Amino acid sequence: MRVSGLKQEIKRCIARGCILFSRNLFCKRGEGGSRGGSLLPLAGLLFSLPCLAQEQKPALPTPSPVSPASTPATQAAQTVQQSQQPGQVSPLTLERTLQQIGANYPKLLGAEADRLSARAKLLEKQGAFDPSVNVSSDYLLYNSTSTRGKRSDTTMSEVNVEIPTAYGLKFVAGGRLNLGAVKSPNSSTGDTGEYFAYFRLPLLRGAGLNEKSVAERQAALGVPLADQNFSLALIDTLLKSANTYWKWVASGRKLGVQRDLLKIAQDRAKFVKDRADAGDLPQADVILAEREVQLRRANVIAAEQALQAAALDLNQFLFERDGQVSPTPTPEQVPLYRPNLVPLTPAEIERARKLAGERRPELRSLSLNRDITNIGLRFARNDRQPAVDLIFSPGTDTGYRSIGETMKAGVVVSIPLRTRAADGRIGDAQNKLEKIRQDERAERARISLSVAAAANAVNKTVERYTASVESLRLARLAEENERIRYREGDSTLFLVNQFERETATAASTLIDIEAEYEQALALFRASSVQPFTP
Repeated sequence: MRVSGLKQEIKRCIARGCILFSRNLFCKRGEGGSRGGSLLPLAGLLFSLPCLAQEQKPALPTPSPVSPASTPATQAAQTVQQSQQPGQVSPLTLERTLQQIGANYPKLLGAEADRLSARAKLLEKQGAFDPSVNVSSDYLLYNSTSTRGKRSDTTMSEVNVEIPTAYGLKFVAGGRLNLGAVKSPNSSTGDTGEYFAYFRLPLLRGAGLNEKSVAERQAALGVPLADQNFSLALIDTLLKSANTYWKWVASGRKLGVQRDLLKIAQDRAKFVKDRADAGDLPQADVILAEREVQLRRANVIAAEQALQAAALDLNQFLFERDGQVSPTPTPEQVPLYRPNLVPLTPAEIERARKLAGERRPELRSLSLNRDITNIGLRFARNDRQPAVDLIFSPGTDTGYRSIGETMKAGVVVSIPLRTRAADGRIGDAQNKLEKIRQDERAERARISLSVAAAANAVNKTVERYTASVESLRLARLAEENERIRYREGDSTLFLVNQFERETATAASTLIDIEAEYEQALALFRASSVQPFTP
């Protein structure tokens, strides 16, 4: 009578286990996402047909061994999924995360403001060459220079357009009307005024290299320099956020592992209690089974805490368009992860080195700083030369008492006796160029080594992944073998629990390795300025 009741209870447990397995493994998956699923459902919670060998111990509800039709990698990739219903949140993918960060992260918006500031600075320097219209009109009442004591008066008016150039040529065109007893050094004009053009052309100092033109050129190089600073901030931010993102994904998947492990313990505890009540198992097994439930429940709580901490870390990068912090990612937003760990080939690594040498913002910034310093060096050398300016101003005098054609021509020469200011600027610029040269050597070496280190991390992680997949497969086989031994009376529930925990540990280790691979791959792509997402 007792054996008959035991068989009926076993059949009910088998039915419950098969339903649970079917729901966890074969339900329709949501598009690209999961509800905080684990790496694997610990062999699927499929209960094998119990064997009452020698009727020493009743069979326990147990996960099935690895299916021969499945590889360890695909088994490891399975997660507990449910169909996504309307109204449920969509999974938070890496691409979506990086897009949101790139659009709304305050530090990147601040870096963008610096780019705009550089463009505004260029506009300011270009304003030094804006043309201007000048108007002046004076009335003078003064003591005559030719007949002292006699009052003289005059009116002098002038309108001109002044156009400075970056080369240093100054061009003025306009007209003047000076009537009455014009006071020297000005001269009288005809009654309808004099119309003129004025040119001042530097030949040595200031010819093409003057304070205003140099400031404009350096400001123009400041625009791409600000772009490189923005690119560096963008790469750094996206790399940090990608690392945080994969830590969050791994935490969500490890939570799924712990929940699956807890579910197994809860089903087993109920089964053991029922059998103990029927007198088929000792009460000691009930205590052991319940203790295991509590231990695994604590592990689930710890995994939930780790997931929440990882979500808060990720949340530091997530902002909405209005500047408000986005809602903290939920366990339901952890996406489905399909492992695709591929080692990098020597050709890919060499290509990454070449791209890094061409694209890295640090190298481009050094090159731009070299150009800016060279402009200052040429300007300083130019300032050591004498100033020789040609002046030419043709014009025409019109109206009553006019003289017709007018002209002014001359040369202005200024020879510096000492050039300490220019010499100091030359020395400063030369030392800066040497520093830039040494910085570039060090930076190129650092970047090349960082690409190599990231590539090595990627490839070694793939090797670790392969070994860990095999370790997980063997752990699951060992777990199943221990369960068979328990059914045959050669093992204990304590050892079965231990083997299940080791399987869960192997599954969690595999999750961590996959996260490390994604982080190493992100570093490899960042070091060679390639897209973070393929």
